[in-house]
Amino acid sequence: MTPSELRAGLAGIRRLASLGDGWDSYGAARISPEAIEAAQRGLVEISDLPKPWIVPSPEGGVVFTYESDSDDATMHIEYDVNGELQVLVWADDEPVDQEPAEL
Repeated sequence: MTPSELRAGLAGIRRLASLGDGWDSYGAARISPEAIEAAQRGLVEISDLPKPWIVPSPEGGVVFTYESDSDDATMHIEYDVNGELQVLVWADDEPVDQEPAEL
């Protein structure tokens, strides 16, 4: 990602901290400070990759999503409420591995 994309991504992650409990109107948890901090560190660490979609998770974490150009594969890098990292990969709408991977 470009330096301006990295700055925008880090700012977007910081904005997630302003989401309160119930931000999705379905009872989603507030995004934890641990998830915010871990996601910011993680984005810097993967700054040589293309810019991901950055979204909050209903459980209080932060998710980076990458999709292949043909939309047949998806990777989610999730920093959970405790700041722990999980990587999940799908191909053709099926999980590639049932166990979460680690970077």
